[in-house]
Amino acid sequence: FVCCLVVMKRARETPTKGPKPEATEPPKKKQKGPKKNRKQEKVFARYKDAIEAGQVSTSSLSSSSSSSSAAPVATVDVKTTPGKTPKAQRKQELKLFRSEKGGDMLHWLLYPKTPKEFFDEYWGRKALHVERGQIDYYQLETLFSKASLKKEMRKNRAVLNDENFTMCRIVDNKRQFQKINDNDLLVGPSPTYSSADKMIWDLYSKGYTLQVFQPQRWSPQLARMVQLLESTFGTLIGCNAYLTPPSAQGLAPHWDDVDVFILQLEGKKNWNLYFLPDEQALPREYSKDLDVNDLGEPDLKITLNPGDVLYFPRGVIHYATTDSDQPSHHLTVSTYQRHTWYDFMMAAVPNALKTALSSSVDFRQGLPVNFSNYMGSAFHFGVPDDDEDEEDEKESKKTGKKVSEAISIQNAAADRKTLRRAFIAQFKDLFDKLPDFMDLDSSVDQYVEDFQSSRMAPSTPSLSFLLTNPGPRPTSEKDLISLIDLSFIRMSIGPFITPEEDGNNSDPEDSNPDESDDDSTPSPAASKPAGKHVFFGDEDDDSEDEKMKKKKEEKPKTEKKQKQKQKLEDQLKKGKKVDPEKLPFLEEEHDLMVAQSFCVRLTHAFENETSFHMKMSTPLEEVFLPLQTAPVISNLFVSHPSFVSIADLAPAGFSLAHAQLLFDFNFIQTKSSK
Repeated sequence: FVCCLVVMKRARETPTKGPKPEATEPPKKKQKGPKKNRKQEKVFARYKDAIEAGQVSTSSLSSSSSSSSAAPVATVDVKTTPGKTPKAQRKQELKLFRSEKGGDMLHWLLYPKTPKEFFDEYWGRKALHVERGQIDYYQLETLFSKASLKKEMRKNRAVLNDENFTMCRIVDNKRQFQKINDNDLLVGPSPTYSSADKMIWDLYSKGYTLQVFQPQRWSPQLARMVQLLESTFGTLIGCNAYLTPPSAQGLAPHWDDVDVFILQLEGKKNWNLYFLPDEQALPREYSKDLDVNDLGEPDLKITLNPGDVLYFPRGVIHYATTDSDQPSHHLTVSTYQRHTWYDFMMAAVPNALKTALSSSVDFRQGLPVNFSNYMGSAFHFGVPDDDEDEEDEKESKKTGKKVSEAISIQNAAADRKTLRRAFIAQFKDLFDKLPDFMDLDSSVDQYVEDFQSSRMAPSTPSLSFLLTNPGPRPTSEKDLISLIDLSFIRMSIGPFITPEEDGNNSDPEDSNPDESDDDSTPSPAASKPAGKHVFFGDEDDDSEDEKMKKKKEEKPKTEKKQKQKQKLEDQLKKGKKVDPEKLPFLEEEHDLMVAQSFCVRLTHAFENETSFHMKMSTPLEEVFLPLQTAPVISNLFVSHPSFVSIADLAPAGFSLAHAQLLFDFNFIQTKSSK
């Protein structure tokens, strides 16, 4: 049997006669499986926790070079850059963040949106959500973190007070607050907590949200960001941090009086937005807490993951909650609080009225006699005036002044309708004249000063370096000068006020030592000198005794000289121009400035302190220069950052001594002509 099997096997292997078979291709080598992507494995490992938490989907990490853009939802743009950030993009992000231009910082905040796209499409109009898919976007240069906050609490116990922190939570649609310095919990025979920070984190574990006010005071990177954004927007930038535990809600639904940018630093948070009708949009005041049951379904639901940013204008009703699986930490960057046309006009219109009062006799005319006999709510319905036709209105304007001047006690019982129209016509006529008396530039100077005195201190490395290294003090008219930084310096033209008249910029009522709090610790601002009033020509370094001695040693002026000076001052008060070079008896520019009652005032906010940002106004550093230097100072603003030779400014009334004064008070930097 075995032999038969062997024969049969050999028979099968023996080729049969016939044509040779065609040559066949050699068998292909067995293909190996797909090569492991080590880089991708590192990406998965890096985002493992985020994937498990549902922050980043595995599909978004499947390709390091892929990119997608989700469709816009309602009024929100969603820009997604999933997976590993390309090196070129990361380089661009770092470049924007480290730049010291305010526009670049805003670009970094909105990236990949540009500031132009943002202002054209979203600013003050609709919400914007930028979804980056980069959980470490805000950790490139750590802005603020829970770990850094805990470190600050341990290092500086003074920050643990109700001015810097508050604890809050929502229970049954009602807000519950807990003060940080609660004496019942921290002191007494049996205190609940041994320290404020232990109380904070225990309350946090019980569902309270920790709200940190203005953390930029302790974070150099945040301070730098705020300073640059303030230079971009031209108004104050506020910043609060919110740390919310899982399954919690810190604040009730409400709207704010500020535009806000939400920067999600850690964890994730679910946001619900409701948009007000157009006629109620952009309210100037914030709302009280609202009941969520009265709002219905939100217009927009958004989940912010680490690295995302959300913008929405003031007046958008909002509230946010956390999921059960993780906490949240975000920053709210806010701006444009009470920064509307209404607020500016509240400064401009009173100024115009003051000018009109001194310039036009029409505004000084007395009101019609007994006008309350036909004006007021009591006569509004009985004597309607809103139905007059165009001809009646023209006639009212034409005869308004005559009628109003002719009114007297004897004819007060005349036709009330005619009298009302005359009164309204005269008011409108005066109101139409008001813009002619408006000095908008001066009103802007006045309006901006409050911002300057409360803004963030210089926090960028280059500006801080420049303030301590502005160059050599100018010694020659060939030297070149330039203003240090436009956003921190302001120029205004106004009445000349001496330190004696102004009281060193302080209110006697505010400086009463008897009204101070004995328990309070003197703040650095209390010992900080008020803004300096430096008048060119004054010898500010002299003591009072030396000044009195010099005054006695001065030769009394002759009667003729006194009369000449008095005559000149009278001419100047009447608005007549006088060339100071032709007036030898006015020996000092100081005298001329007093006679003119107008001068150039320069202020800067370089002396502001980070610890007082958004908390109190700081007296600005200020100097006064003769009015004739106004065109020169304006030229320094317009030509910035270029340097200008002092010699080129001399023909316009600017001297080396003026430049030295500005240098001594940190207004200008210098560069040698050599």
